[in-house]
Amino acid sequence: MPRTIATRAVAALLALGLFAFASPPVLAGAKIIRGGGEPVADDQPRTFVLTDHNGELATNESFLGSHLIVYFGYTHCPDICPTSLQTFTEVLEALGPDAENVRVAFITVDPDRDTPERMKEYVAHFHPRIVGLTGPKANIAAAASAYKIRYDKVMAGSSASDYEVDHSSSAIFMGPDGRFLGRWAYGTPAQTIAADVQAKLK
Repeated sequence: MPRTIATRAVAALLALGLFAFASPPVLAGAKIIRGGGEPVADDQPRTFVLTDHNGELATNESFLGSHLIVYFGYTHCPDICPTSLQTFTEVLEALGPDAENVRVAFITVDPDRDTPERMKEYVAHFHPRIVGLTGPKANIAAAASAYKIRYDKVMAGSSASDYEVDHSSSAIFMGPDGRFLGRWAYGTPAQTIAADVQAKLK
């Protein structure tokens, strides 16, 4: 990994550590739900109606014209989500000028806590082409269903705020026409994802 990327990775993770420390307690790592995040490779666009981290309406049509990486997670996630967003940051940096043709949609599975303001603070630690999306529970559920993503709120204590969210961890790749191109499992190296994206940009 180039030194500049490694430095940014450390800085981002340190910043997120401070962010989590200043927020409600983060619980032990949420579980990855296996078997989710496997959309059928058909020609049907995946639709959603959500709110971006600036408080503006964001739908699937908002991203048409760009290749889109879709990832579901949440800001209280202690490891899987920040690691994935850091990977996407490295992907976008590796693409150089071609990153202008790529967006990343980070869709929360924890809308009760992930307000637009919190999402904005969180995604600020990563690449500027990563957009945080939240919305009403029904809209989040509809978006997750459209992308065949599974998630489950798991209580971890007596307090109502004492919970984790287990969720599918795949990243989904959509074309500029809003149609499914493929997916990557959690842990896929940034270099592999960047090469896959670059191949579709040609």
